[in-house]
Amino acid sequence: MSRTITAVPSVGAWPNRRRRGFTLVELLVVVAIIALLMGILIPSLTAARNAAKRSSAHSTIKLLTGGLTVFKNDNEQANPQTNGYPESAFAEDPASRGAQKIYGAHWLVRSLVGKDFNGFIPRRIVPSVLQHPDDGLEEQVRWYDPSTGDPPIDRIGPYIPVDRLDTVATEGLLVPPSNLPALSNPATAPTVRHAPVFIDPWGAAFLYYAANSFGKTLCENNEPGPRDYYNHADNQLFTGLIDTNFGGVNAQGGIQDVCHPINSDVDHTPTWARYIHNDRVHQQTTSTIERLVPYNRESFLLISPGLDGNYGNEDDINNFAE
Repeated sequence: MSRTITAVPSVGAWPNRRRRGFTLVELLVVVAIIALLMGILIPSLTAARNAAKRSSAHSTIKLLTGGLTVFKNDNEQANPQTNGYPESAFAEDPASRGAQKIYGAHWLVRSLVGKDFNGFIPRRIVPSVLQHPDDGLEEQVRWYDPSTGDPPIDRIGPYIPVDRLDTVATEGLLVPPSNLPALSNPATAPTVRHAPVFIDPWGAAFLYYAANSFGKTLCENNEPGPRDYYNHADNQLFTGLIDTNFGGVNAQGGIQDVCHPINSDVDHTPTWARYIHNDRVHQQTTSTIERLVPYNRESFLLISPGLDGNYGNEDDINNFAE
């Protein structure tokens, strides 16, 4: 039997075949599908991230509330003006050298964890010789300053575990936000040193307002007065300065729209009185301006501005209106 042998062509003899790639239409379809998926996925991820941050802010408010409750139990007799809770009125910082203001958000840190985060020093346990120093220093500077050579003073607390907070802004330079009405030009806004504040997941301060135990009105006068339940000036560094042209509660006992807006968006901002007003509760009294009462009229308000960074709108996270 004979065999037929077929010669195998050499490599160079194979026909030249072109490899087929993606067409332009196919590439455009793939790109369109990827863009569609990203358009669906990114908003969902953003919403989930913001929801997680809101949950974290709520958790921090609960943690701060617990600390404030313990503080009240320890200091109720020493703070009758604020129902035993820490004060919140802005003033010269008694524990820092120089003309330095301290506001409600700063008092919150100072009272719950102390100036140096090692505990709070109440006046009642401070030796009398350190309560009225004769060397010209602010009154509480020596309480927290070990370099003075004074005997160490016992601490109370901290009332909350600092390591459970998401973030704590340590003492440092702070430039007032450019959206504040009185500081609209950041180029001319002063850079000043302020005490620490507790900050929310978006980087804004948790504001703290202590209720006035002698309060009778939401906002009676052009300027904060001793009869107001809450003083909107307590955190004016963060919410804007006071405009004395704003009014208060009108003659019919209703809330005017011009009682100090608490953020810079004047056209859409609720007033301070509207913001804190508890519309489910009306006090029984013959006085129309004393009939309206705020949320938490015997305790305190805690406020985070939420995602938009503006205090005083529906995006806020707080311990009262949600």
